[in-house]
Amino acid sequence: MLHHAAWVGDPRIVKRLIERGADPVSHSGAEYDRPVAWAALGSQCHALPGRNYVAVVEILVAASTELEERFAEVAHAPLADWLEREISP
Repeated sequence: MLHHAAWVGDPRIVKRLIERGADPVSHSGAEYDRPVAWAALGSQCHALPGRNYVAVVEILVAASTELEERFAEVAHAPLADWLEREISP
């Protein structure tokens, strides 16, 4: 469920799920298998009003998720821009 909320860019649901014990670094079994990766991929095709992938990833990072360069490579702006700034030394 956390993966899906990240995929659709819903920070309200992501936050609620984490507050209720969802694992922010859980694996789905896919190549891009963590919720933060699903947010990066989702940002490519779900740039709709009400979606906020930056807020989703900020919540996941605050909950101990680590960022990887490959997430920025697949993300769509504005998340791609945010990831570039956060990942760069």
